[in-house]
Amino acid sequence: MVGHVDPQRDLYTCDNQYLEFVGEDTFYGFLARHEPELFRDDDFSLLYTTNNGRTSVPPSILAKALLLQSHDRVSDEEAADRARFDIRWKVALGIGIDAAPFVRSTLQSFHARLVLHQAEQSIFQRSIAAAKGSGLFASRKLRVALDTSRSSPVRGEGYVQPAG
Repeated sequence: MVGHVDPQRDLYTCDNQYLEFVGEDTFYGFLARHEPELFRDDDFSLLYTTNNGRTSVPPSILAKALLLQSHDRVSDEEAADRARFDIRWKVALGIGIDAAPFVRSTLQSFHARLVLHQAEQSIFQRSIAAAKGSGLFASRKLRVALDTSRSSPVRGEGYVQPAG
C-alpha cells in the first residue's frame, strides 16, 4: 500500500528548520521548496497494491532520494546513509533531524518498481520541467545523470543492460 507524507507538516522538519542554512538556491533547497509540484505520493499508486501489505515509505521521498543520489553520484548504500545523517538531504527530503527514512534495499526496490512499470523517466522529466519553470537554472545548464555508454539513466552498480 502506498505511504503518504502527512500534509499537516511538522514545524520541526529540517526543511522548516534548516533551509536557510543549507541555502534556498541550492539543489537541496530547490527540492525542499518545490516538493508539491515535483512529486505527489498518489502519482505512484500504480506501483503498489491497494488492498494488502504494509504501508510503504512515501514514494515522494524515495523519488527525491533518487534525484539526490544522481545529483551527488552516490551508491544506494551511501544514499541511505546520507538520508539518515546529511542535513542537506534531510532538508531536501523534508524529514526530521532524527529520521532514517529508508534503507538501501527500500531504495533499490522502489527503483526496480519504476523500471518494471516504465516510469523511471518521469522522475527526471518532471524535475527538469519544474526546475526550468522556476527559473532556478536560468543561468546554469541543467545536469542530468546519464550513463554515456548507453545514453540511459544511471541504474546503479551492477546493472546489466538487457540483450536485444
